[in-house]
Amino acid sequence: MAEQVGHVGAFYIPRRDCVFFDGVLNDRIEVTDAPTLDFTAGQSLSLTMWLRLPANAAVTPILDKGLPLGSGWRLHTFVPGDLGFSIDSAGSGIRTAQSVALLDDDAWHFVVAMRDGATGRLWLYIDAVADPAGGAAGYAGTLANATDLVFGNVAGGGSNTDEMYIGETHLYGTLLTPAQITALYNGGDGIWSQSGPNTRALWQMREGAGVTVSDVGTNVNPGTITGATWVTHAQTVVGEVVAGAGVTWTLANQNVEVATVYDTAVPLGLEQYTVTVKGVITLTAPAGGAITADYDYYIVSQCGGFHEWNLDFANEAPESTKFADAGIKSFIPGMQSWSGTAQRFWVHPGFIRDCGERMIVKFWYDEANDKRLEGWGIMTGGAPSVAPDTVIEEAITFTGTEYLSPEIV
Repeated sequence: MAEQVGHVGAFYIPRRDCVFFDGVLNDRIEVTDAPTLDFTAGQSLSLTMWLRLPANAAVTPILDKGLPLGSGWRLHTFVPGDLGFSIDSAGSGIRTAQSVALLDDDAWHFVVAMRDGATGRLWLYIDAVADPAGGAAGYAGTLANATDLVFGNVAGGGSNTDEMYIGETHLYGTLLTPAQITALYNGGDGIWSQSGPNTRALWQMREGAGVTVSDVGTNVNPGTITGATWVTHAQTVVGEVVAGAGVTWTLANQNVEVATVYDTAVPLGLEQYTVTVKGVITLTAPAGGAITADYDYYIVSQCGGFHEWNLDFANEAPESTKFADAGIKSFIPGMQSWSGTAQRFWVHPGFIRDCGERMIVKFWYDEANDKRLEGWGIMTGGAPSVAPDTVIEEAITFTGTEYLSPEIV
């Protein structure tokens, strides 16, 4: 058994839950009107959302608060798949920021829509990039009405004719900075938002069942689902032609769980390759032809961390003794396994329930150079660790479910 130690680690949960709108009229999440969903003159508005659009065939509302009834705002699509953020203040006319990028590519995007309360300027950010680069003219006046806030179909009628998936959505009463937007996007591995003093509402879309979407902010603005459905979601890739040569091949995506690897269309056994969370496939022998793979990949978010970790690696050696072995036991090489312990762990508020799921665990052994070990595992325990005459510490234990690989960024 081998052992390795370090000081800092973290664990990441796949963002699996979201709400699916199938394009049928009246698919919606309705949030009852409340003062915290309105904005007075000069107040800034920021909205962040994880959004996936499989296709786009019509102008479709995504999130609406009273537009076009006057003094309202709306996030919506255009044809052929660009995004719009529109407002109207006291019936002055609709002003819109319209993206250049098309989002109907069936991939997850981090969308930010903002109204600058000081200047009235409207901003859209797609995956942490301002689009359009200079924003668009808007209004600094009041955005307030007595209409419910609705994801999907517009309250009181309208049309919702495109499919869409909506994940975590956060409404702020402040203007986010470019640096804050970049940090929230986190290169596509978006961090979980947390409620703060400027939070108007925070719908994490993590319930996974039922008809209620909870607002985990202090203002408590829950939504009620009609027609739309919960989805436990991963992106699936079938038959990807993997880039590489010899024994090393690299998938196009990261945070992966590989179902099957093929060499010249012949499926390989699990003993014939390893695959890392980063999507690097290593074969035990050079490939005989083209390598293809079927796999799932996820957007993940850090939901906790720990200190002072200790890893144990074991190589199983199953006994293979036969009657003809003349009294000497025989063994064959088996699978490698790992387990770990750590101290002083922490979990983001509201995420303790996710700790029973498979997660990506990262163990840094050279923090200055971002060198670490990472792999899929499960948290097998978390409890106070108490010894006589010592300070109580919270201990955590992990068991690996797949290969633990070294990574250097």
